[in-house]
Amino acid sequence: MKQNILIFFKGMAMGAADVVPGVSGGTIAFIMGIYDPLLESIRRINPSLISKWNKEGIYVVWTHINGTFLCSLLAGILTAILTLAKVVSYALTEHPIVIWSFFFGLVIASTILMIKQVRNWSIIEILL
Repeated sequence: MKQNILIFFKGMAMGAADVVPGVSGGTIAFIMGIYDPLLESIRRINPSLISKWNKEGIYVVWTHINGTFLCSLLAGILTAILTLAKVVSYALTEHPIVIWSFFFGLVIASTILMIKQVRNWSIIEILL
């Protein structure tokens, strides 16, 4: 249950980022360490689920796509979008430097995290 609540709040952070023009919730997902599980869960949603559902049942399909994770995350995203859209719009209008600085900091943090993941630096990695 604690894990689902944590995923919900991570979804809220993603939703808050999505409300800001030019900022990606994917960046927040990457920083929070849920980007890979999110992509994997989405990748598993495909037409083969219909036959899996018919043969093995809904519980197996739900587990296969990590349905609890996806629902907790989506609930957080939607909650943030519905509740924070006006707040973020107000903050962008009244305090733009603070808001943009915060999200610029998130971009810098994600860049640092990506750099740390590169184990062997070569000329190609440096150029890219």
